[in-house]
Amino acid sequence: MLAINAIIQKHTAFMLVLLLVAALISPLSLTSSTILICLGGLLSVFIAGAGLTTVRLLKLDGTLVWMPITIFVISSALFYGFGPLAFVFGSEGTKAYLALRLVRASPEDLLRATQLSFLGITLVFAGAAAALTFLEREGKAKAKDVARSPFSPGMLAAVFLIVGLVLKYAIWYPATWGVVDFTVPGFVALFAALAALGFGLFAFVAFSRGGALIGAFFALWLIDFLCTTLNFAKFDLMLAIAFPLAGYFLATRNFAVTTFAVMAALATYSYSQPMMNYARYVGVTDENAAGYAERAETIYYYVTERPDIIQNANYLDSQRWWTRFEFAAKQAFAMNLRDNGVTSQSLAQLPTVFIPRIFWPNKPELRSPGQDFYYLVSGRTTTRMSISVYADLYWQFGWVGVILGSPLIGIGLALMTNKLLPHIRARDFAYFPLVLIGVRYALVDPNKYVINGVLSTAAFFILYAVAIQFAVRVVSESFRDSASKHASQVH
Repeated sequence: MLAINAIIQKHTAFMLVLLLVAALISPLSLTSSTILICLGGLLSVFIAGAGLTTVRLLKLDGTLVWMPITIFVISSALFYGFGPLAFVFGSEGTKAYLALRLVRASPEDLLRATQLSFLGITLVFAGAAAALTFLEREGKAKAKDVARSPFSPGMLAAVFLIVGLVLKYAIWYPATWGVVDFTVPGFVALFAALAALGFGLFAFVAFSRGGALIGAFFALWLIDFLCTTLNFAKFDLMLAIAFPLAGYFLATRNFAVTTFAVMAALATYSYSQPMMNYARYVGVTDENAAGYAERAETIYYYVTERPDIIQNANYLDSQRWWTRFEFAAKQAFAMNLRDNGVTSQSLAQLPTVFIPRIFWPNKPELRSPGQDFYYLVSGRTTTRMSISVYADLYWQFGWVGVILGSPLIGIGLALMTNKLLPHIRARDFAYFPLVLIGVRYALVDPNKYVINGVLSTAAFFILYAVAIQFAVRVVSESFRDSASKHASQVH
């Protein structure tokens, strides 16, 4: 853990330099075009630095590919480095779309949003480094070996696949599509993703052992991937690719093939966008009670006919796949809201969030802060809009909220990594669902709001960690008792 902390400390120092440079741009009274040029260079350096840190972490230990701290390095560069570059290096159609869409941002707004992101991200890494340092000094860093798990990777892959596929296709998808009339607790969405985790373990087992298992893996995974497409959600597609790819890398340590697969995954993300747009255009949405057959027909018609979509003129020739990575304009809008006296009170719902629906059947539907934000933007409540935890902290508490809240997110990253790393190193795959929760915490939650992002995910992490420790202890003791009885019978 000491070597990991050294890398994170260097990345924190790197981020601090970028933050200082971004802060020094403001008082220079530069023209808008010059600000964009400066941002282009600054964000490019940010991406390059994150890439270098990721390579250093993976060369240190390939197991870190699963860890929240590594995933956060990548996701922060993707959403707060690569995304805003669309304003600088996007096509003319993209720039026109960004200038005409509902949430717009001037170069000055983009600079301010970048300063906010850099401050938040720097403090997240600072919090993580401080937590890792504390764990080292207190001797609580999990460098020592852990007890061998009684569960084999193959056994856990089968369990995760069976449970995950049932939750995903029999409960979660039908409920969110409106095919069945019942409210599903929010945690089901997380555990429906166990299927992706199961395929990650299946990939690890298959590529470790070779032979017919590899063919069986690809056959089953391809069926699941095609069925996942029916949800018309790019995040689900990326999850279905990411975990099997991580399982492959853990089994083979093949950087070349993994890099090629990552590029293929990004291409899939990009080229799936037109199909998603078509699905929305023809009305195949969660509210329309479109089941499996209707969704399959939509995909079949799109693939065979390649229909043209009558788009808003603002969308023509725009790189929408790129702009979906961008949060800067929405961050700037949220900052301007607070500066004009309009603040968010979403954390007032906090006591209600942590009471499971199973204990409170009539629990009211919590109002989404994303829906509130979209109402302030458009006057409508027909959808939700994410702004990032950094903008949410600013919207609620100003700069003080960002300064005090961001390090806590970093502490969460460090504690999750410290908990997971020895178990994944020891191939203790019973802890893999915790990896899934950690991935969500590092990849998705920073782009959401505090209440429905990092807080709820951290609570799930703690609950599952306690549950799996109890289960492993019970099963291990049961195995030991059985072995003792067998030995006594032999003697």
